[in-house]
Amino acid sequence: MSKVLVTGASGFVGYHLIRRLLDRGDDVTCLVRSSSNTELLDQLDVRKARGDVTDRDSLARAIPGHDVVYHVAGCIRSFAYRTMFEINGAGPGNVARICAQQETPPRLVAVSSLAAAGPASRQHPKTENDPSHPISIYGRSKLLGEKMMRRYADRLAISIVRPGIVFGEADRSGLELFKPIARTRIHFSPGFRRKRYSVIHGTDLADLLILTCEHGTPITTSPRTPELAGRGIYFAACDEAPTFQEFGRMIGHALGCRYIVPLSFGPPMVYTVATIMELGGYMTGRPALLNRDKAHEGLSGPWWCANEKAKKELGFQIDVSLFERLKQTADWYREHKWL
Repeated sequence: MSKVLVTGASGFVGYHLIRRLLDRGDDVTCLVRSSSNTELLDQLDVRKARGDVTDRDSLARAIPGHDVVYHVAGCIRSFAYRTMFEINGAGPGNVARICAQQETPPRLVAVSSLAAAGPASRQHPKTENDPSHPISIYGRSKLLGEKMMRRYADRLAISIVRPGIVFGEADRSGLELFKPIARTRIHFSPGFRRKRYSVIHGTDLADLLILTCEHGTPITTSPRTPELAGRGIYFAACDEAPTFQEFGRMIGHALGCRYIVPLSFGPPMVYTVATIMELGGYMTGRPALLNRDKAHEGLSGPWWCANEKAKKELGFQIDVSLFERLKQTADWYREHKWL
């Protein structure tokens, strides 16, 4: 049994990770902000520590005494891009700094994003040794977080996991893909080109995070060659890399729909809708899931990555098909009246 601290524990990825950790018998503490919705965590046998990854004092109170720290906290949407850089950029550095200050530093496993690496080519998926060229503000903030952690890689073992699109039970962002298909049988796609996307279910990502903790290679402080640049970094994806249109059809079939109408929009329309939703977010006080930065990301691509390194070094394997995971997610949404 390990004593584990999870940041971002109130999010859906944190929820899936914590369930896996509890199944193993680990002693789990969850770092949660005072404003966090802890409804899902309240059902689990965990301790809660009040704190924020942007607050070093709260981290200094929460981290001591833990064997492992899983840094899952992140910001995917915000009115101020500065906030995104504070959480995704400075936040991981704060966590690594406090971990490094411990007499016996804990093992640190951090969740980044495929967006930090940037899009792949149409011919080949992105690999860990490829240069990182993020094309969105979100991607640049995640890559900054990786760089901030590297400063402490000589003092503690740090590994980084970069997932593609993550979906699964309790995911409110992913729900926005399921809703229009369930209600209208229409799947809206950005752009007319068919580009592949890497996806992974929350439970499978949790399994990979645990394997990374147990068997992953730590990152280095100053990578000077492609081989060292990818050291300690693992992409997280299932074996299937569907196009966005194919992914929509799979969601429809998981929902029990007999037919799905794919509806693609060109860049002008995508940016127009993103701008309207962004303005609507300002009016309602809730940042929109689709904004101009996300529109730019969605119209770029492909967003697919290879999972061979995780298989070879960590023994990572998914025994459940992508369709089964989507069906499992759809059933959960319906059971909990989210659909």
